[in-house]
Amino acid sequence: MLLRIRVFGDLSILFHAIDNNIKMPRFLIHDGIFDGMDKAHFISVIKYLDEQKSLGKKFQYILALNEEGDLKDNFGDADLVTTQKIEDEAILTLTPSKHLFETDFS
Repeated sequence: MLLRIRVFGDLSILFHAIDNNIKMPRFLIHDGIFDGMDKAHFISVIKYLDEQKSLGKKFQYILALNEEGDLKDNFGDADLVTTQKIEDEAILTLTPSKHLFETDFS
């Protein structure tokens, strides 16, 4: 529950700044914040972001999803968050054979 509060707290600050034309970045980065979070909470965050987007708000939400293997069944049966949608919207997907900056950091 605490992670969900933090995510929505961060997002509420971002959208408050957008709604009130406060001069600050229009993006938010979360790294690993969804690790261990209930799948329903993850889906509710995605729904909220989609709602804000449909209202015409311009923002970027950057997050890292760290998964081993296949993503199937990890987010339930929700049509909103499918493996294909995550892959289609991903800007960058790294694998054991596709490294960041094509560099092996081990």
